Amino acid sequence: MISELFATENLIFLSAEDGFGHGGRWVALSSCVWEGPTCLKRTPRLKRFYPRLFTLFYRILGCPSAELEHMAREAQMIDETDNLRHIEDVFTAICMRLPTNYLPSPSQVAVLAPLKKARIFPTRLGLESTKTFQLKTASDEDEWFVPDDQRSSFYFEDQLNFLALDRKSLSSFKPLFEGLGVRNRLLSVAAHCEAVVGGQNRTGGHLYGRWLRKRIRFVIA
Repeated sequence: MISELFATENLIFLSAEDGFGHGGRWVALSSCVWEGPTCLKRTPRLKRFYPRLFTLFYRILGCPSAELEHMAREAQMIDETDNLRHIEDVFTAICMRLPTNYLPSPSQVAVLAPLKKARIFPTRLGLESTKTFQLKTASDEDEWFVPDDQRSSFYFEDQLNFLALDRKSLSSFKPLFEGLGVRNRLLSVAAHCEAVVGGQNRTGGHLYGRWLRKRIRFVIA
């Protein structure tokens, strides 16, 4: 009975000093975790507020440590006020809870499914990091790609919307891409090139690259 009340009623107070409203707020246990990564800024981590109440919250009431479902819920709450570092941290925490050497299980895919329609993926036109980013979904209506292939990214840098996250970290997000079924957004998968013969051969440097961009036909699958 007590567990049900804590799970459904707003019986836990979170202070304003920890960023939960001007006067603090009351929440239900179901919206909390006992502990988890610091990127859970919208999911209360009760260990921060009540470290001495481990027995009550964790053992008696069963407040869990952060699992995949909690990280997915946090991801759904990403909005325009968040910076790229926070988004990267949330995506990283999700991937840490997914298998790296094989495909996610059906239950994990089901947990991630709502993220595909959530406007949480930061994108920008081209690769210039100083440009502002825009949050988009991973549904078919929003077109963007993951610049995981350096050569293809160079040729498309001013033509496509790219995921605006640190390119050095992109490979670590592949479990998330697999779980969401958006592997076809990887530029290494989506871009195929076919050289078009025309004129004399040229070699070397940026001039050759500019010439080649005008003479290569790319097909985005």
